[in-house]
Amino acid sequence: MNTRCIVVIGHVDHGKTSLVRALTGIETDRTAEEKARGLSIVPGFAHKAYPDGTLDFIDAPGHEDFIQAMVSGTSGAQAALLVVSATEGVGAQTLEHLNIASLLGITQGVIAVTKSDLLSPLEHDVCLNTLKAALSDTPLADAPMIMCSARTSDGLDALHETLQSLLLCPPPTDAPLHSMLPIDRVFSLAGHGTVVTGTLLGQDLNVGEQAVVHPSGLPVTLRGLQSRGQERTKVHAGERVAVNLRGAAVADIPRGSVLCLPDTMQPSECIDAVVQLGPTISPLKHMEKVRVLFGTTNAVATVRLFGGRQLHGSKSGLVQLRFGKEVLGFAGQRAILRCLSPAQTLGGAVFLDPQATATRSGDASRSAILSATLTGSPDKTATALCTAQRGAARLTDIARLLRMHPAETAAALVSSFTDLGEGWLATTQDVEDRKTDMLQALSAYHATHPLRMSAPQSVTALKVTSSRLLKYVEGALFSDQHIRRFGNTLALTTHDPIALLSDEHKQRLDDLEADFRNAGVTSASQATEYQGIDADLIALLVQAGTVVSLNNVSLKQTLLFHTGALNAAANALRLSFPAPTPFTTSQARSALGTSRRIIVPVLEHFDTSGITTAGDDLRQVTAALPVSPILPT
Repeated sequence: MNTRCIVVIGHVDHGKTSLVRALTGIETDRTAEEKARGLSIVPGFAHKAYPDGTLDFIDAPGHEDFIQAMVSGTSGAQAALLVVSATEGVGAQTLEHLNIASLLGITQGVIAVTKSDLLSPLEHDVCLNTLKAALSDTPLADAPMIMCSARTSDGLDALHETLQSLLLCPPPTDAPLHSMLPIDRVFSLAGHGTVVTGTLLGQDLNVGEQAVVHPSGLPVTLRGLQSRGQERTKVHAGERVAVNLRGAAVADIPRGSVLCLPDTMQPSECIDAVVQLGPTISPLKHMEKVRVLFGTTNAVATVRLFGGRQLHGSKSGLVQLRFGKEVLGFAGQRAILRCLSPAQTLGGAVFLDPQATATRSGDASRSAILSATLTGSPDKTATALCTAQRGAARLTDIARLLRMHPAETAAALVSSFTDLGEGWLATTQDVEDRKTDMLQALSAYHATHPLRMSAPQSVTALKVTSSRLLKYVEGALFSDQHIRRFGNTLALTTHDPIALLSDEHKQRLDDLEADFRNAGVTSASQATEYQGIDADLIALLVQAGTVVSLNNVSLKQTLLFHTGALNAAANALRLSFPAPTPFTTSQARSALGTSRRIIVPVLEHFDTSGITTAGDDLRQVTAALPVSPILPT
């Protein structure tokens, strides 16, 4: 279905509501106060079917006291119907409405010059020329201008024909990716319950779907849908819709609430944006409080400027809007900024990151991210995010800033970015650079400590590099067989400390191994007993899996055992206490002819290795194999 939403704007008493009624046959002033005062206070809604589709009309209040309602009505519209009285000409609110519509991204429309019946035919050309001159510097300077009268119907046929052309306007490019309904009315209907209305943005809604009312997070079910007075099972983006909700009372849905589908959008107290000030506005100051109008939301925010203490008129700049409560917006959404006092429009804003985190105004990396986002380039935006986060960025964060789906974003970045897994990306160049850095770090360590089998993690934990990127790089180097792992340590596959030993050191290594083998488990040396070259040689034996170091926690000692001696001890226990025969620590000590100092860490090691199982004060030998050397992977 081809639909477009048209906002009807203009100065108060220029005949907007009368014209909409003449065009559609629908009265948009609904409340008793509106009828009594003869002016619109809240947006009114009507529609008209044409051969090429249907136009929804939003009749925006024209009085300056109701700018918030005008903004609420304009949000979601794709074009404007500007109404100007032929007898009064361009008024103050005519220009302000045009300015606000422009700041909200509306640049297409039609100009209806109403009350033409009050002018003589000879005055029509003069009136049109005067209005064209007055509107020459506005976004609708080149829009079709139609003389008409709601009272006599003169010119309405021509106006209808021109309005139909708006159905050919391209759909909005700044719409949210997901279904989103900024709620402008909430009421209860007998026999139905709570009903909300608004202009649907993004995607369609279907009867029976689960949804969420934000920012409260209230879960609801779409009990029924209606558009233009007709019951529907599906409503489309761009349409005026009414939604019957199950699971919510009227009091649960304050003004400014937004209806969306679960897990698609999240509220935030911070929104990063780019602002554009009007030409005659006083400077916008850092930390100034402003009123922000977007969708149907009206909230006060503190402006934090990125770089600088103030922003002058006609200038644009990057800001963070900090609200005192959670609000819901979407990337690309447009907003109006107004002074708290006096109430005047400062300018407009475009949301860049609706789920921003609080940051300082001088955050250069955040400023770089937002500047990259403004370019619309996936590569630049993703690179800026990776740079700010030590080399890795979440795919969902990149997609949010680009206003793209994650799969679409990943496809756009596949040529220059590497998938780190679990939804994280890094530039392929960074991955290759970190591989080089890690190999160089290991090479330098081996050169400094040639007799050590491997390097501790601190050597390869490259500074200012994301742990996710490091993990990926290590895994890639391991898969490509450039490095080996020894538990939590790493070494180049080409590094062989044994081959670097002198004949003297090789002999000493053999002697140390023989000492440990001969000692069995009846005696044990402490690691602290060895210094200098002996300490390095023992470290080689440990990392090769020939010798095992065990901790006696209570004595605060690290004891060294030959793996073969531990294997022999395990077999001796199996022979002395065949499963399922239980035994105590004392019995094991006696069976192995050793001391309590040694038997306690040995049995704890067997428990950990699965050779024995412990319960209360007893153990049993399992069917597990004896201790085997821990070889590098």
